[in-house]
Amino acid sequence: MRSIVIVSIMFLFCTRIVFAATAPVSVRLPDNKAWVGQRLPFFIELRAPGSFDGTANFDLPQLPGIIIIKIGSPVVSSEEIDDQSWFVQTHEFALFSQKPGVLKIPEFPVRYSSRTGFTGPASDIQGTFPDLSIDIQRPPDSEGIGFLVTTKSLKISEEWTPVPGPAEAGAIFKRTITQEATELSGMALAPAPVSAPDGIKVYTADAVTKDTVERADFKGLRTDTITYQLIQAGNFNLPAVSYVWWNPETNKLESQTLPAVDFQV
Repeated sequence: MRSIVIVSIMFLFCTRIVFAATAPVSVRLPDNKAWVGQRLPFFIELRAPGSFDGTANFDLPQLPGIIIIKIGSPVVSSEEIDDQSWFVQTHEFALFSQKPGVLKIPEFPVRYSSRTGFTGPASDIQGTFPDLSIDIQRPPDSEGIGFLVTTKSLKISEEWTPVPGPAEAGAIFKRTITQEATELSGMALAPAPVSAPDGIKVYTADAVTKDTVERADFKGLRTDTITYQLIQAGNFNLPAVSYVWWNPETNKLESQTLPAVDFQV
């Protein structure tokens, strides 16, 4: 037991000396510019003199109009720095911003554990994500658009249950709107509009989002379900719904419109 304690103390002592010259946490940013609503990837690299143990914890900041999500599982590699061998764990993140201008991500703590060699006792390591500045640009002619996403492909579909038509007061109709986009998280897609004229009561459920990565292709899915209850007699109209996005390949604003819906109650 005493020998284990001595080994642990020696490991912590040596780790402090080594980390004095090498930052335990660093960030890699392939590009520091992005459009509003565009996925901007960045990578956090963790270093340790021994093998990693457990799961790393990132205290991601909460910023207005900004979404930061972690992508997939970390990749482990090794590197040599000043004749010292290091284990490196690389974590991928994606940032989406609805706010144009220079965005500053403040420092935040990162915690992880490393073993002595491969099988020795684990010790906790705490590092700091260095602050980062990113330039978020608004696409031309998009100033009047509220929520804007940037993607080369956005597919939108809807389904009604039952199909809208003549109905009696009290009838209920359910509308499901699904969005699917490339290089976007489902959480970064626009929420469905929920407004309705007087005489129609609207109920909403939390959106269902899903992200998939297949052969390096990143896709996001968002499904919104809105329930309409026709509470009084009359003729009512739900206006057409337009989804607008910026295509970075064509450098154009593109759109898709869901048709207007009429109710005769």
